[in-house]
Amino acid sequence: MIKPISFTGIKNIASAYVTKSTYLPESRNDKINSRLCMNMELTDDDKNKDLTEYRKILRAHPNLKNEINDSNLNIEYSTERDGQFMLGMLKLNGIIVRSLPDNADLLNFAKNLVQRVANFKEKDFHNDPDQHLMNETREGLIYKENIGKYLDGTSGRLDILEGTNLTEEFDLYFNDKNIDLDEDDEEKVFNAADEITAILHEPAYVHNKAIHLNALIKDYVETCKNMYS
Repeated sequence: MIKPISFTGIKNIASAYVTKSTYLPESRNDKINSRLCMNMELTDDDKNKDLTEYRKILRAHPNLKNEINDSNLNIEYSTERDGQFMLGMLKLNGIIVRSLPDNADLLNFAKNLVQRVANFKEKDFHNDPDQHLMNETREGLIYKENIGKYLDGTSGRLDILEGTNLTEEFDLYFNDKNIDLDEDDEEKVFNAADEITAILHEPAYVHNKAIHLNALIKDYVETCKNMYS
């Protein structure tokens, strides 16, 4: 009998880093919002019971249920800079989780998952076929927001498009009513968009973002410990 492949309890992991800059005339500064997002599907396997543990957490915190896929967890660390001031916050499935002792179970759960992904080797990553085309990516990666709004710059800019003119081109093709693409060109545009969302699932890209996110969450949790110890 062929043994089932172990997916280390986590699969279909994707990540995105997006930024948005807004000029504030009253302070003559740019307010810069950055968001590091990671979406993953949790499962149970021989070594880890991530989905079971997740279900227990959701019973205690029902407001954290993922509305895209209830076996998915979206972890986001967002930062808002306004001049010399900076505010960072952690979100799970779109809900802010404050660095408070009452949230220790949530903070540790998120920290441990991201830390494991940061330690993954390439063989540990598993994505279902065409996962990048699924709603879990389209609407679930940047939680409950359409990823297309970041391809064309409407809601912010994806880091993987920086240094290219692709954001501006997508904006033109998606939003300019004077542009009338024929069927072949329209297919090329959507294929290009699909290829970019596929990159957000690439092990090397996700691994690098996990290392960054792990450091941010670790600092967030340590802040909580220091404040209340």
